[in-house]
Amino acid sequence: MKTFFSIGRQHLRMKHIRFKDCLWVVGSLAVLGINAESTKAQVPEFRWSQVGPISGMICVRVHEDGDTHGWNDNFLCSNQDLGLRWSQAGAIEGMRCTRIHEDADPEGWSDNFLCLPSTSALNLSWSQAGSIPGKTCTRVHEDADTQGWDDNFLCVGDAASATFPITGKRNDPVGNGRMETSFTLTADGRLTAVTSTSTKVKLKGFTGATSVVLVDGNKQLIWASDVHSYGVDGCLIGRCSRNSNWSDNVPSEIMSRVKGYAILQQENPRWRIFDKGEQFLRWLNSDEGKATLSTVVTLIAL
Repeated sequence: MKTFFSIGRQHLRMKHIRFKDCLWVVGSLAVLGINAESTKAQVPEFRWSQVGPISGMICVRVHEDGDTHGWNDNFLCSNQDLGLRWSQAGAIEGMRCTRIHEDADPEGWSDNFLCLPSTSALNLSWSQAGSIPGKTCTRVHEDADTQGWDDNFLCVGDAASATFPITGKRNDPVGNGRMETSFTLTADGRLTAVTSTSTKVKLKGFTGATSVVLVDGNKQLIWASDVHSYGVDGCLIGRCSRNSNWSDNVPSEIMSRVKGYAILQQENPRWRIFDKGEQFLRWLNSDEGKATLSTVVTLIAL
């Protein structure tokens, strides 16, 4: 089987990419591993316990102090650290919350919320009337409470589509100065970006380079822009700051798979020879590149 993915305007065949002879120097990078095939986002596994936390899983206590019918040792557990927090006094500010309630139970279940970090790509939904068709659901119950807690479910849906336009920004120390890249990706696949390069050093400049990569729900790279190199001089020598506009086009077949992004920025004049793409991608697929997977990846839909 022949598998392809994209870098800028090039399509590269995976079997032609070797995983050695990388020239990349690792610094403050947001780097992703490569997976040429589209894969479904990994939905976390939830389990419910009425008798304390489950060993080997990450659990959050679900309780309502105003309800005395057994809600003192109930836990929702996951095989992933999702950053979940529980509130029995309203939604938590700065988090994305799902109301957990049972209308037939009058004992305090009017302002209880299960909350995720605002940056989480996970989408939760709640039902007090059975599982939701087409979603993966976990029953939430307390056998000692007979006030409606027999058909309540917390559900996770399939991967959500990204909402366009997608915008991102990253500022890094690079060489003896800084680089900042911001970008916008519109629904038609047009990526426009601005890279600011600057130094405060009087007699020495630097050359840096940047690239925007797009990932699927598993944080696997599905597309990378061309690498763009920009240099500045020492402030007493010449121009020590610059703003550079650049753009690229994301193939239409990639757009439906986009679930997140990362911005790569690094000092390395040798990046100029990566314009053909092969050596850049070798590094991304090396052990060193994969070891930095998730460093600053931003997921926007899951």
